[in-house]
Amino acid sequence: MTERASTETVSASQPLRFRSLAAFGSGTAGVAFFMIPTASLMLFYFTDVAGISAAVAGVIILLMRGLDAVVDIPLGLIIDKWKPGRFGKFRRWLLIIPIPILITTVALFSIPQLGPVGTVAWAVVAYSLFGVLYSCLDIPLGSIGASMTQRPADRTKLSSARSITLLGVQTLVVALVLPMLTPDRDLRTVFTVTILILGVIGTILVVTAAFGTRERVARPSGSVSARDGLHMLITNRPLLIISFAAFLCFSAAAVFNGAMIYYMRDILGALQLAPIVSGISFALTVTAALLAPWLVRRIGKRRTFFVAATTSFAGTIVLLFADGVVAGFTGIGLFNGGLGLIVVMCFAMQADTVEFGQWRSGVRAEAVAFAVFAFVTKWAASLGGAVGAFVLAWGGYVAGQAIQSDTALAGIRMSFAAVPAVLVALGIVLVAFYPLTDARFAEIARDLELRESDDSGSSREAAHVAASAQ
Repeated sequence: MTERASTETVSASQPLRFRSLAAFGSGTAGVAFFMIPTASLMLFYFTDVAGISAAVAGVIILLMRGLDAVVDIPLGLIIDKWKPGRFGKFRRWLLIIPIPILITTVALFSIPQLGPVGTVAWAVVAYSLFGVLYSCLDIPLGSIGASMTQRPADRTKLSSARSITLLGVQTLVVALVLPMLTPDRDLRTVFTVTILILGVIGTILVVTAAFGTRERVARPSGSVSARDGLHMLITNRPLLIISFAAFLCFSAAAVFNGAMIYYMRDILGALQLAPIVSGISFALTVTAALLAPWLVRRIGKRRTFFVAATTSFAGTIVLLFADGVVAGFTGIGLFNGGLGLIVVMCFAMQADTVEFGQWRSGVRAEAVAFAVFAFVTKWAASLGGAVGAFVLAWGGYVAGQAIQSDTALAGIRMSFAAVPAVLVALGIVLVAFYPLTDARFAEIARDLELRESDDSGSSREAAHVAASAQ
């Protein structure tokens, strides 16, 4: 059976309506209104507003991200263990968490002047609480995608909606907030008011997603024990492969983005053109996300991933060996365009591993599956940034120096191109061993449907026998 034929077979289930896709995108955008400001502005707020030293701020951010990642898998086990309620297994979290995370986020960006120790203590407590609450919001939302549909094209559309809304919110927040961060403003007030407004918008969008999405994929009755969830995890080879592949590719993105400013300034000498690069990258990412469902229908998810990763790899090769603004923009465009498609495919392929885990172990554990994925992507963001910094230091980069040495420039190019190239190449090799092709997924989905039908038939027959006995 070909991958395309198998996709058409699975697509026989009822397609998602546009309003369901829009509701899921609304939830993703809502979560992004909490996550993007924290990821983009936290370091600046700690150093330039709260008065925390850069070294201490870096330690806080790295350690708290590590804590956040460690929480994910146990939290996924807890979410899967709870029985579905009126709002399903996952959507109720979208109603419970928004207000607490809104209060915590505002507190995180409203640190009072408590002296050095008190300020750091406030930052640690608020950032830790934010990380836990963010996981309580992000994992259920990500798990909803696997519970809304089993159609490959629709899962790709959900992943595309996630990628587009995340990047859209990032572009919007950066464009609106950065111009306000001038020395003549009261930055404490600016941050408190701005974060409050963004948080209220995020809360409204997340609640909208709770009422607009539906968990339509049938699951076995009863809750999932921690033991069953862990068994599903360790026996789910496709999930482990795509999670590690995502770790490699997202680490490449973290290194790449961290070195962007140095490449634009010190190698191209065109830092003033950074907004143009950002606009081009956004357009290419949206284009890639919109093309993803079309590509999946024709060549399948795994091959689409190969196309995406090869495109990004080609971009790094251009950046590694070519010089000049045109070549630089070409390489950046290739990398970001391929990366946008990689993100879409990673989320779509991760959703398919839920059915594999259910078929392999008898346990349907969407939250655990997504928690593993969230765990590795968060570590990718932390470790990827650290690797980029180490490579810059290896090259002898000197902060504030107008003209960098040849070795420093080589270090920048290594950080911006060579390291991402190696990471993406390793991701390609890893996905070559990903066994869950669209053809195999179609077979598994049909087998699960037959199991569900047999279980329902057995239940009806048992009920009939019991009634006859009475």
